[in-house]
Amino acid sequence: MDFTDSIKEMMMNPTANLAAWEVAGIGIIIVNASGRILLQNAMAEEFLRCGDGLASRFGTISSTNRTSATMLAERIQGATQPQHRHKSTAEQALRVARGSGSPLMVLVAPLPDHIGDSSASPEPAAVLLISDPDRRPAILGRHLVDWFGLTPAEADLAVQLANGARLENLTKRKGVRISTLRSQLRSVLGKTGADRQADLIGLLHRLPTTLVSSARATSSDSS
Repeated sequence: MDFTDSIKEMMMNPTANLAAWEVAGIGIIIVNASGRILLQNAMAEEFLRCGDGLASRFGTISSTNRTSATMLAERIQGATQPQHRHKSTAEQALRVARGSGSPLMVLVAPLPDHIGDSSASPEPAAVLLISDPDRRPAILGRHLVDWFGLTPAEADLAVQLANGARLENLTKRKGVRISTLRSQLRSVLGKTGADRQADLIGLLHRLPTTLVSSARATSSDSS
C-alpha cells in the first residue's frame, strides 16, 4: 500500500483512522488550498495548542517562525494544485523551526479525491503529517514480560539498558551486585534470542511502542 492508498483508507473512516496515527505519535492535519484546517487528530491539536512551531490562526494553519510559515504555505499551495492530486510522489518535506527543541518534521502531500464525496469537483486539499523528533519510544517492561517471558526484574533491566544505562551505574541505583545484573542480562539474552547486549538493544528499539515526549520519558513507567 503506497502513501496515497493509506490516505484514502484513512479518509474512509477519518475518526477512527486519525486516532490510530496518534499511537505512533503522528499528528495529522487536513487543510484546503488556503491552509484552512478541515480535519485534525488529537496529536495535531496538541502541537497547535503548544503554539511553538505550528499554530492555528483563525482556523488556518501557520507557523510561529516567519520562514517556516512561508515555506509551509508554499508547500500547501503546491500540493493542492490539480495536477498533483493523484500523485503520491508529490509530497514535500520541510522542517518547522521552534523556539525550543528540535524542529518539527512535516510532510505535506496532496489529498486524493475525498472518498464518498458525491460532488463532481471536491475541494482541493492537502494532508500534513507531523512528527516531533524530541519524542522517543517508551519501552514498557510489562510488554517484555508478555512477549519474551522475562521476569519483572529482567524486564526492568532490559528497559534501563535500552534507555542508555550501563550495568556499572545500575548496581548503585538498584542496590545489587554487578554479578546479579550480569546473570539477569544473560537470562534476558537467552529468552530474547539476542547474542549480545547491542543486539538486544537493537531488538528492543524495533518493537512496537507508543511515543512519549522527552520531558515525560525520564519518568515513564518501565514496569
